[in-house]
Amino acid sequence: MNPRKASMNPTFATPTFAQSHATSAYAPSARLDRYFESEVLNADPVRLVTLLYRGAGEAIAAARAALAAGNIAERSKQILKAWEIVTELGRSLNHEQGGAISQQLAELYAYIGQRLLDGNAEQADKPLAEAAAVLATLGEAWQTVQKQQTAVPTSAEPLSVAC
Repeated sequence: MNPRKASMNPTFATPTFAQSHATSAYAPSARLDRYFESEVLNADPVRLVTLLYRGAGEAIAAARAALAAGNIAERSKQILKAWEIVTELGRSLNHEQGGAISQQLAELYAYIGQRLLDGNAEQADKPLAEAAAVLATLGEAWQTVQKQQTAVPTSAEPLSVAC
């Protein structure tokens, strides 16, 4: 399915991951795509953030693999995907509720985004590896928040998290 046509479909504003990556060597199976869509639709806000981190990390890993293989188009495509995810994470920050933590996250997202752009422009692995390392550290922190949230008894109020 053409991703442009999928984006015109009134049911889905944007194509699914499998649709937008159908020609990619890194495309998932349709069954995995349905599972991922289900996971996203049923996720709480903290889980959604961890899924975004996972998606960005997977895109960086795919970009690094494409770089090593000399596949410039795929490298650029995957870097752009990771950059868009990190940019969206930055836009979703609530600076009023998040305070200093929110500002620090904004700075880290800007750093990650810049390292992704550097990796693409320089066609170098080192900036991509740095972006992946910072993203992985942040992702681990969010996974810890998610574990703490699921450990809270159901009678307690849910965590309010400003990502």
